Amino acid sequence: MQQVKIRRADSEDSGFIVEAIIAAEKSGSALLSYAGIFGMEESAVAGLLTRALEEDIEGQEVCLSNFLIAEVQGTPAAACASWVEGQAGVSSGQIKANLLFHLLGEAAWSTAADRLKAVAETAIERSIGAVQLESIYTKPDFRRLGLTPSLVEEHLRMHRERDPEIKRAQLILFKNNARAAHVYQKMGFVQTAERNGKSSLLSSILSCPAKIMMEKQF
Repeated sequence: MQQVKIRRADSEDSGFIVEAIIAAEKSGSALLSYAGIFGMEESAVAGLLTRALEEDIEGQEVCLSNFLIAEVQGTPAAACASWVEGQAGVSSGQIKANLLFHLLGEAAWSTAADRLKAVAETAIERSIGAVQLESIYTKPDFRRLGLTPSLVEEHLRMHRERDPEIKRAQLILFKNNARAAHVYQKMGFVQTAERNGKSSLLSSILSCPAKIMMEKQF
C-alpha cells in the first residue's frame, strides 16, 4: 500500500501548483485560457502564474496558501485549492482580476478586452460564504488512488474547523469534463448552475464554451 500524505503547500511546490492550474484550465484540451486571452505562450503563462503565487493573495484561486498537496511516497501527486468566497468583502473574480492587472499592466489588459469580455460570458457567480474548490489536479500516474476525494475532504474539514457555520462547497468546471463531473458526483456534489458563452472568440480560448457549477452540503 502506497503511503499518502496531505499537507499544506509551500514555496517549493510552486512549480507543481503551476502545472496543476494549467492542467485544470486546459481540461484535457490543448487550449489554455490565459494564453488565448493574453496572447502568451504556455511558458509565459507559467511565469505569470508563478509570480501570482508569489504574491500569495488570498480569496482567489492563484494563491499558494490556498493549496493542499497530496504526496505519494514523498512525491507531489495531486493538488487542490480552496477559499471561502467573499470573506474580504470582494469577489474572488475581482481579486484575481486586480492581481493579473497588476502583474500584466494596463496595455496588456486593454489589448485583451474583447477576449476578457467573451470569457466573462461563461462566468458563474459564486455564493458568498461558500467554500470554493479550484485547480483540482492529479498526475496521470497517480490516478485511481482516491487523492481527489482525500484532498477535498481535508479542505472541507479545515474550513469546518475554522468556522462551523460554513455548510456549502462549490466548484466550477467545463461542461465537457464528464470524467471529473462523475468523480465529484460520487463525492456528493450535484450540478446547480450552467452558463453558456455565445461569442465566436471562445472557440480559440476555452476548451468548452460552457461551464457548470456543482455544490455539496457538508
